[in-house]
Amino acid sequence: MTLYSVNSWSFERDLGPLRMISWNSEKREHTLTIESHPERMTLPEFIIRLGEAGYEALELSYAQFQESTPEYLEELRTVAERSGVRLASLLIDDGDLSSSDPHRRRVEAAWFSKWIGIASAAGFERIRFSAGASDAGDAEAIQRAADGFLMLAEDAKSKGVRVMTENLGPLLSDAKSCLALMERCDGKIGFTADYGNFKTDKYRQLAEVMPYAETVHAKADVTNSGTLDVEDFRRCVEITADSGFQGPLSLTYLEDGEVWERLAEMRKAADEVLASAKGVQTR
Repeated sequence: MTLYSVNSWSFERDLGPLRMISWNSEKREHTLTIESHPERMTLPEFIIRLGEAGYEALELSYAQFQESTPEYLEELRTVAERSGVRLASLLIDDGDLSSSDPHRRRVEAAWFSKWIGIASAAGFERIRFSAGASDAGDAEAIQRAADGFLMLAEDAKSKGVRVMTENLGPLLSDAKSCLALMERCDGKIGFTADYGNFKTDKYRQLAEVMPYAETVHAKADVTNSGTLDVEDFRRCVEITADSGFQGPLSLTYLEDGEVWERLAEMRKAADEVLASAKGVQTR
């Protein structure tokens, strides 16, 4: 059964400062960048509002954590349970397991492992990592990323969390590379399919990766006139339905406009497509 979820990047300007990690090549270590934004809602308040609006799940970016103390993580878990909102996935948007630098891969793996612990403590079902910034089609880079994912998957499994990756970043910028990585991982990691991340021939490529998808970032664009590009969005939802997908459909809206209204518009469009798709049910 498909669950309606929300990707927290839809509210990147509303949940407080963004704390993002990048790699400093000169120092060969992580650098923290803080991007200032007002905290119009705390994360617990956001989760409560999602539940009140009828959303059943959340995919939350690590960059929007304002703290990670045990007390805070327990609060997120408790609020989500009381609100009826599943913490579907913790999104780690930085890092590179495909790097040819062994030191960097060790640092990235240790950082990822820390976030696996955080995901487990807060009650997230999954944690999604980017595979890396190597060139798409680089077989050696895909193998390095696969080795890293398999190691992390064992760690995460012991903590009750499923490791995921996504068609995100240079290495997995085409369907062929995505499929090559998933085949090397032999079902031990999951996949998130994002409607907006394939830059060429996206409907064909989306259809190729969708059978692997356990969550979907149902991203909508806007037209030149500023309205939601409903035709494109519906086409992507049709591809999702045709694949038999029944996981969290995480509505993702990154453009200008009133976000709650746009999410409701997207949900209505998705409802219409899914209702007409044979064998697909929504709640």
